Amino acid sequence: DVRVAEQLLRARRKPNPATIALEKESERLKSYIQKNSEKSTLELASGASFTLLELWSKYIALVPADVFNKQIISIGDLLFGKQEYASAKNLCYQWYLHHCITVNCDGHDVKERYFSDGFHINTITTFKALIGEAVCSFYLIQHKDPKLMHSNHHSSIVKVLSQLQGVTQAGLYYEPLYWLVHNGIVHIYTIAQHLMKISFSHMVLEYLLWATVCMESSVPLMAVKYLPLRGSIYTAVCQCYYNISQPLQAELFARRGLGKVNELAHMENISAEETTEASELSFRAATLKLGVMVFRRSVLESRTKNKSILRTKSKPTIKDSIQSSPWPRSPTEKLLSEMFTGKAAQFLAVLNALEDHRRRPLQQRPPNPKTELDQDTVSDVYHELFCAGAELALDASAKEQLEPGGENYLLQLAITGQDVLTVGAVEVFAQLAYNYDQMEVFAMLLDLLDRCGQENITHCRMSLLILSEVETLKQQIKANAGRDSSSKPQIVQLLPLARLLEQAIGKVDDYDLLLDTSLLLWKHSSAYYQHVVSCDLSTLRHHEHGDHSHTLTPPLNFVQLLVLTQSIFRQLELWKVDVVLYSNVCLKLGLLFESGSQGLHPNDNKNKYDRAKLLDSRAVVEEGLEAISWARCSLSTTTKESLELGVIHCELLYTHYRLQAKLASTRLPDPSPLSTAKPSMLKSKVKERQLIEESRKKAMASMTAPDAIIPSWDELVDQCASDQCCHMLLLMAQSSINLDADKAIKEKLINEAEADLLAYQKQKRPQNSVTLKAPPHSKPPSPELITYSGTHMVFKPSTFQPDNGAEVCWYRLFGCRATGSNIKVRLSDHRYPGLGHLVHQHIVYSIITYCRTFR
Repeated sequence: DVRVAEQLLRARRKPNPATIALEKESERLKSYIQKNSEKSTLELASGASFTLLELWSKYIALVPADVFNKQIISIGDLLFGKQEYASAKNLCYQWYLHHCITVNCDGHDVKERYFSDGFHINTITTFKALIGEAVCSFYLIQHKDPKLMHSNHHSSIVKVLSQLQGVTQAGLYYEPLYWLVHNGIVHIYTIAQHLMKISFSHMVLEYLLWATVCMESSVPLMAVKYLPLRGSIYTAVCQCYYNISQPLQAELFARRGLGKVNELAHMENISAEETTEASELSFRAATLKLGVMVFRRSVLESRTKNKSILRTKSKPTIKDSIQSSPWPRSPTEKLLSEMFTGKAAQFLAVLNALEDHRRRPLQQRPPNPKTELDQDTVSDVYHELFCAGAELALDASAKEQLEPGGENYLLQLAITGQDVLTVGAVEVFAQLAYNYDQMEVFAMLLDLLDRCGQENITHCRMSLLILSEVETLKQQIKANAGRDSSSKPQIVQLLPLARLLEQAIGKVDDYDLLLDTSLLLWKHSSAYYQHVVSCDLSTLRHHEHGDHSHTLTPPLNFVQLLVLTQSIFRQLELWKVDVVLYSNVCLKLGLLFESGSQGLHPNDNKNKYDRAKLLDSRAVVEEGLEAISWARCSLSTTTKESLELGVIHCELLYTHYRLQAKLASTRLPDPSPLSTAKPSMLKSKVKERQLIEESRKKAMASMTAPDAIIPSWDELVDQCASDQCCHMLLLMAQSSINLDADKAIKEKLINEAEADLLAYQKQKRPQNSVTLKAPPHSKPPSPELITYSGTHMVFKPSTFQPDNGAEVCWYRLFGCRATGSNIKVRLSDHRYPGLGHLVHQHIVYSIITYCRTFR
């Protein structure tokens, strides 16, 4: 018996060959991921996905469960660090949860599903997998829809937060796992911060409150070490209450948080440990953040209306108020001096009190906080806040205490009690002055930044210049309305704002400001382009200069404004906000370019059009088609949006093929394969051919673009041969540009287009057939094509029931170009984005991105 026990003990100590092999292959795979992390996501994802699947399937039954699970989570964490969220989620975290746990997470019942047996060897691994899967899901949604503009993503975000809430709730039962609870809280706070910035505070308030409960329920997390996180979460909860118009709850929660911080400070004082500088800064930061939240409501509610005092009709200007008496002058300034030490902290409190997330950057209206005070008292308080903020900014500039940086740096300065302000904070204060129609303060701060003279504050000054130009435009519109019945601004008045906007893109970080200003620009300029519905100049009426239908080209300013507008929309990626508007602008600009290409040499078919302008028009139209392809790929448009998108899509396609047909007509004939001189040829014939060749060379030299980038008519027909709708549009475009062609030829083109249209309608007519259950089969059927566009295809896996009774877990899609002699698809054909990925059976769609002619 002793010998048998010794042999078993040696066998246990002896390393498992399968474990060693798994570790070696895992290290090799990690090295591959590290080396290819700087390359394209396509190569890394497609190269590692199938290798991972084979690795897990090979070793799941050969190595101990704890070793196998550790390798899965380790590689998942590596992929997560390389921002390969889809691979980390599907191939590591989700694979572990579905194959090693055999249950599904359902929000709040995480403990009952995953940890019903208590703490065991895989508890930590399961916690990591649940947190990793939830966070990867969030980043995938954020990458696809950063602004959460589509409602179907809202429920997905709620599921992610619910899963993190369930994980942290289960972790509270096991105190040694407090660090995993801490990680879950950090992810909840990070997701909440992103959602609060895009006005979804109502969605995250519940989960931020839960995060505070977790921090206060776990003894290790109540240490001073984690006080910065507690203070940030307390502040986020107060900010959520303010955002949803519940200031009373925000102040109560802030005071409660201050009480918790004071309790921790008292326990720290009576403890035997020495207080460090880091802990002191943590207490200062938490106290300052919560004090700012208390001040935001106290500055209003501390005021009472005195009916016995008669109010003056006019208030003194900000400049007069500052110069009249020293600080503190008003009750607001006295409250600032009592609650905060240092000008940085006081300025931070002023900014927070004026903040209103419901205001858009260009909106100007009086303050309207939720309070029982009358409007006059509220107006007085906000006047005092702007007066205090303006004096702090002017004083800092006069004493050279204005440093580069934003609000985060201002917070660091406020924590240490300094009197230094940041340029970014002054910029925010100036924008708030514009929003509240405090133009005197706005002008003072704009002049302050002009006199600052620092090169690294150009972006701050640029944002204020945009607001100043918008205000100038408003004044010009009012002046126009005073002179005549129309208040429409002239194109010359809109061009300065358009030029400034184009310069500001890439320098100004405030995307909302740039977007709203660009939409305002289009709002005032769209009336000039409402008649741009075709490339025929006779249909254009330029309202600024009257009727110019007799000219060959539109006025320069008329075209330049639309060029600038389209360029601004393209750089701001407007198609992600309003794809119909962006496509419409592209269409109108393309028609303007096309209209300017006509009439150069009406009698010469080869020089009838300006090739350079046709190429410019084609490029703009293709940008509109690419935007529509992106929108159709998102699968999130409503019925009305889909209808509008279909109309503008058809117009862009028809314009694109008309441009292609015109460009094809400008191609020069191919050089004759015959020699220009033969012994048997007459001298007159030789000279004729030489003249033809010389004229051809001169024509090629005068061309602004080579024939190589211009498709011929035969090439266009070949491109559209497999698509009846595109072929129909091409024939219609050809018949519309050949106005001098024979009537029989035009009728032939129109008849062929009509035949293509009827065939296309018959092909797309829905079939009234009943969907039957797929019979068992050894090979999976081809996927179903849901929709496709010029750059994307969306597939849905067909119903598949294996004949051996196995359960389908993953799908993998392969594909190649349908050209050449060999078009058979192989397992190595995953060169296009979206191919080669392992798609879980619960995922309905697989989106493939590829390149081809526009459709």
